[in-house]
Amino acid sequence: MHKVLVYTKQLEVFEQIKQFVKNDIEFVICNHFVDTRANLQGCEFSAVIFDDPKDSKLPKIKDLKLVLPVIYLWSKPILSEGVVFQKPFNLFDFVSSLKKIVENYEKRKSETLKIGLWSLDKFSKKLSYEDKEIQLNDKECQLLICLTNSNDCVEKDEILHEVWGYVDGISTHTLETHIYMLRQKLEYTGLEIVLDSKGRYGLK
Repeated sequence: MHKVLVYTKQLEVFEQIKQFVKNDIEFVICNHFVDTRANLQGCEFSAVIFDDPKDSKLPKIKDLKLVLPVIYLWSKPILSEGVVFQKPFNLFDFVSSLKKIVENYEKRKSETLKIGLWSLDKFSKKLSYEDKEIQLNDKECQLLICLTNSNDCVEKDEILHEVWGYVDGISTHTLETHIYMLRQKLEYTGLEIVLDSKGRYGLK
């Protein structure tokens, strides 16, 4: 069951919505912003819903720098980031959309690899931390995954097989060139590609 955090003053509305989601989604409901923020820091959620937050709360929501789906329920026309549902809305349609949002996020999360403080999106090949992003090319992304998935340093031949599949004409020089380029991109991330005494590559 996936958890969705809800910041709302209209508790009875979500009691109705619970009847539609059944066992697919568990709502964690907060009616104070401080509790919402504490839950986001202490638990893992698949989405967060802000139900008619006051204008004064919008900068605070932005400061949370959320990477999970953010859904707003508004009773007035307003421009805001995230997914917006204008009240009144059909509960069945809302729940159907919410389930899709949660499913897509969970699927996307399975395509994300945590590397230290950074997250690597395997689909977009972007390495990100807070508001910083580093775009990798296909081979750089595969190299980083290969080094991350190993608990120890990796033999050059193993990397060539994993990333290039022993394609004719691929040499250790090709590997070293890509390692060099990847090192350049990782320079300020706190991640470092090392070469041990046996000539194997590792990530620390």
